[in-house]
Amino acid sequence: MADILASIQQAIKAGAVGVNLEDTDNAELLPVETMADRITGIRTRYIELDMPLFLNVRTDALLKSEGTCTESLRDVVSRGNAYAEAGTHGVFVPDLGDLGQKNIAMLVRKLPLPLNVIVNEKSPPISALEQLGVARVSFGPRVMCAMLSYMSKITAGLLSTGTSTRLGEHSLSYSEINSLLSTPGSA
Repeated sequence: MADILASIQQAIKAGAVGVNLEDTDNAELLPVETMADRITGIRTRYIELDMPLFLNVRTDALLKSEGTCTESLRDVVSRGNAYAEAGTHGVFVPDLGDLGQKNIAMLVRKLPLPLNVIVNEKSPPISALEQLGVARVSFGPRVMCAMLSYMSKITAGLLSTGTSTRLGEHSLSYSEINSLLSTPGSA
C-alpha cells in the first residue's frame, strides 16, 4: 500500500489531477474488501495531505469473470457500489463495447458514480455513449495498436518485395503534420 501511495504522490507532484487504480493484482481480481480497503487508505491519505485527486477505479470484473454476462455485470455493479462507499470518484469498465447499449445504460443507472469506458471497434458511437450517460471515454492503447498494425504491414511489404510503396498509403504530408501539431493561433 505504501508503494501505491508514494506513486500517487509522485504523480500529483508531477501535475496529475487524477489516477486510475485497478482491482487486479498479478492478473487476479482482488477481493472487493481488499480493494475497498485500498481505496479508503488512499482517500484518507490524500485528504490528510490536502491533495486534490480524482480517484478512478478500474474494475476488471468483466474481463476476469468466468460467469455469464449477467453475473459479470452484477459483479461490476456490486464492486462499483462498494468502491463508491470506500471513497472513489469514478468507475472505469474496459471493453463494454461488446455488451451493447442496453447493458451500458443499465450500468450508468445502477452505478452511483460516473461511468468511464474504453472503446473498441464494436463500441457504439461516442455520441451514443454520451446520450447513455457515459462520463468519460478512453481509447487506451487502441490507436497505438492500429498504428503498429499498419507499421507491420509496411515492414512486411519492405521485407517481401524490397519496395516501400506502402509508405505512401494513408500518409500525411509535412504540412498536414505541422497543422495537426501546431498550437491554435500560432504560425
